[in-house]
Amino acid sequence: MRIVIADDESLARSYLSSLIEDLRMDIEIVGKAKNGMELVNMVKELHPDIAFVDIKMPKLSGLEAISKINTSCPQTQCVILSGYSEFENAKEAIKLGVSHYLLKPVMVDELRETFIELTRKNRELSIALNNEFENEVNALFYEISSYPNESEDSIIINSQFYCSIFIFDSNLDEKSKANRQLELTRILREKICESASINNRMALFILPNGNLALLGAWCFAGGPAGKHATLKIMKSAEQIAQKLTSNNFYITVLQSDICSSFETLQKRLNQLQNMAALRVICQNQYLTVKELARVYEGSISDVLKLCDLLISLASAYQDKEYLTYMKTLNDIEKIFSKTYISLDEDKKKSILSFIMRTVSCKIKPEDKPAIWLKQLHKAGEVLLLEAQKLDSSSSDLVNRVILFIEQNYADEISLGQIAENLNITASYLSNLFHRTTNTTFLKYLTKFRMLKAKELLTDSSNQVKQVAEQVGYYSTRHFTKLFKEFYGCYPSEFRKKLASEIDTKEN
Repeated sequence: MRIVIADDESLARSYLSSLIEDLRMDIEIVGKAKNGMELVNMVKELHPDIAFVDIKMPKLSGLEAISKINTSCPQTQCVILSGYSEFENAKEAIKLGVSHYLLKPVMVDELRETFIELTRKNRELSIALNNEFENEVNALFYEISSYPNESEDSIIINSQFYCSIFIFDSNLDEKSKANRQLELTRILREKICESASINNRMALFILPNGNLALLGAWCFAGGPAGKHATLKIMKSAEQIAQKLTSNNFYITVLQSDICSSFETLQKRLNQLQNMAALRVICQNQYLTVKELARVYEGSISDVLKLCDLLISLASAYQDKEYLTYMKTLNDIEKIFSKTYISLDEDKKKSILSFIMRTVSCKIKPEDKPAIWLKQLHKAGEVLLLEAQKLDSSSSDLVNRVILFIEQNYADEISLGQIAENLNITASYLSNLFHRTTNTTFLKYLTKFRMLKAKELLTDSSNQVKQVAEQVGYYSTRHFTKLFKEFYGCYPSEFRKKLASEIDTKEN
């Protein structure tokens, strides 16, 4: 918790600082101001969680300063300090949304209770802001809304970004893989909630290709606190991924650099995903976009092709697509011998490790490549038997997802949640849903919700906020933005047009 103290009396500032230090709570005093104008500038620069503000100060009074803070940094909670209780001041403070009104001299127990309450409020606000950010990010990545349509005050417009992509390579059955991925997601969600801060935003979501992504953002004007909080969570995420990695469930973490705009971030993520196949020949569990670029530039075309083919082989095996698997294996055999010889020992070991953790076949580290290929063919024959059982169940799975959407669209639902209920991985369900319906899960869900919203808006007794909640959106702002993307007008404008059309017909 980062705080600033504003009081024109040096003794008062020192007294409050001393009390706060005696509390021995997780509190950092990042600035002290001796007048209202200095406070406003300090808050604008530092974006603290809390500002303790003396009500009587030169240049700007405490109330005048708070009014400006509410505009420049609305997430900062303000606490009034006053030597006496005045009804008019208290009334004005309430209008300005002041969190607490403390009388001087401040008592330590009262101060402790204030911090406990403000910490709770701060955590709730931060979690709500993270949820809203995650909704916005999902809409952008799934092309449900567009970057140019973001408002000027949006964190999407005014932030720097850092992202990690988690890629799972495993030969475990779908239920076992789903449980492992769910464990990672659960731990990451807990970490995000524990570390929630007004200085940054975090989103954990499924990319359109089925990979899990953790995205952090912090405002340019927020100083180093947002960046520090984001990178700390990212470091924790790396450590969590390392702990959950095993021989048959390997998590590779692809990392962007710090991006100065959302457009740059999208380019970096495209680069990461385009070069993700290079993990086949890289032994590092954590790969930055710069490291991947170096490997890419130093690899001949056949090596790059072999990496892509091995990824396709693993994907076909996991999806139980026998024909694709066998065709890919034949393509691998055409280039394998001459390409494999050109690789150094580390890359050869990396290829073997990748095959062993993605395809269930009897390969030992000391086996020659010819034996690998033979065992991969045997794995394909086993796959044929499994694929025959799977064909009928795949369409049934998608039908169950569609039915779930139709019955639960008013609730907060996600691809990850449904995959968990079905005991399969989110990436498998994402690919299966897209292959079967020719659209992504989120686009299908959003379209269904928008159709329902249109239907509900025909009833003039339904307020826009109520309609948003009835179709699963708890941020009216986010709902109206999506509605405009779909129909070219805001919900209120749609209702006016509808009323006008009805009047025209009646007349």
